[in-house]
Amino acid sequence: MAMLPLANLVWAKQILFGTDLPFRTAADHVKGLAACAFNAQDLALIHRDNALHLMPQLMATHMRCRIGAANAAMCQSLQKLRVEARDLRASVYGALAESFERSDFQAAKA
Repeated sequence: MAMLPLANLVWAKQILFGTDLPFRTAADHVKGLAACAFNAQDLALIHRDNALHLMPQLMATHMRCRIGAANAAMCQSLQKLRVEARDLRASVYGALAESFERSDFQAAKA
């Protein structure tokens, strides 16, 4: 594979992921890189980190997507807590109302 001479010539920090589409698919290139002597850290640099370093605007988009997903999960949890709090308030208010009605009824009897 042509990557081995390149890997011997330059650091992984100097390699960007790319494809020869339509001649080869991205999956072919990923398999080819995995077959090279790159460790997991080098593969992360080649697949994503080097591009983010060269084009910082991609990092903002990448982080917005990650934060957006985390915020969506937090919003769902928060909404669930709001519903539970609302239901709890309703049951407490109901119990208080019954208690006051009983005490008013007993006060009126006396």
